[in-house]
Amino acid sequence: MIFDTIKNKDKYKDMPKVYEALCYLENVTVENMPEKRLDLKPDNQAFLVPKVYDTEPEETAPFEAHRLRADIHYMLEGTEGVQTADVNDPRITPNGEFRVNNDCGDFFGEPDGTYWLRPGLFALSFPGEVHRTGIMKDKPEPIKKVVYKIGM
Repeated sequence: MIFDTIKNKDKYKDMPKVYEALCYLENVTVENMPEKRLDLKPDNQAFLVPKVYDTEPEETAPFEAHRLRADIHYMLEGTEGVQTADVNDPRITPNGEFRVNNDCGDFFGEPDGTYWLRPGLFALSFPGEVHRTGIMKDKPEPIKKVVYKIGM
């Protein structure tokens, strides 16, 4: 898991797919964010998903992990907590079957840490990395962000 600012995108030039995504995200704003999924490459190799919702208590948000894709959560408006956990930690257990059709599995467990995404910051989770987003800080807050999905 990587947490950073979009201003540091050049640090990721040795990761071409990630760098390409960060270059794209640098130009996404609240004003031009898509209203629905935007396919950027064929065969689900890269697509952008807009997210508009209110943050919530951590107890109500599930952990998730992917097998085939990395996620880059890029915050445009508001603040949300992102929590991480090690999928091999015995405190992390699957919550149902892995959904192959959308490359997602849900998990129960305890976080290892919480990081706060504000506008201009991103969180990058690689396949297999358990993460939970949408966590409120003090009270529920509306957020706008995009999630860039990268086939790995």
